[in-house]
This record gives sequence, structure tokens and C-alpha cells, in this order.
Amino acid sequence: MKRDSYAASTLWDWYLTESDKIKAYCRELKVTEDVRMGATTTLRNAFQQYLDDLSVYPLGHPVHAIDYSVWASITSNNIKDAIIEGRVPNRRCVHTIKFGAGD
Repeated sequence: MKRDSYAASTLWDWYLTESDKIKAYCRELKVTEDVRMGATTTLRNAFQQYLDDLSVYPLGHPVHAIDYSVWASITSNNIKDAIIEGRVPNRRCVHTIKFGAGD
């Protein structure tokens, strides 16, 4: 249980840091309001979906052993790539975690 609460607080720190970075990135690149809103909404939804996924599986399930930093890094980079390209980031930017057949 202690490990999960640590992971959740670390993930929360990641979310706050990335949220600030994305807002600054959007300001720096002077993107449209649609792109900025898409980026912040996608990040928030990705964070919530990850927490929801963790809560579905019982402790001991392989999902609890996944290093979230890989998921977080890929998701953040996908959102930033969309911003650079002037696309509105959406759920396709969120890296999918595969747990194996039948999960």
C-alpha cells in the first residue's frame, strides 16, 4: 500500500510539473487557444486515466509494477510533438499501456 501511495504522489508531482511545462511551451510558441486547451485537457485526462487503470487492478497485478515514468515520458513527448506541429493534442497522444492477453 505504501508503494502505491508513493507512486500516486510521484505521479501527481509529474502531472503538476508537466502541466506547467506545457503551459509555458504553449506561451513560448504562441499557439492557438484550441491547441493550448487540447494540450492541458489531454494531459489531465491521461493522468486521470492512468489512476483509474491502477484502481481497477488488485494489488499484486503486473500493472502496479509498471514504471509510470516511461508512460509519462512518451505521453508528454507526444503532446509536445502535437503542439510543435500545430495540431490539437487529443487522446491519441496518450501512450497505451499493454498488460498482456486477457487483461
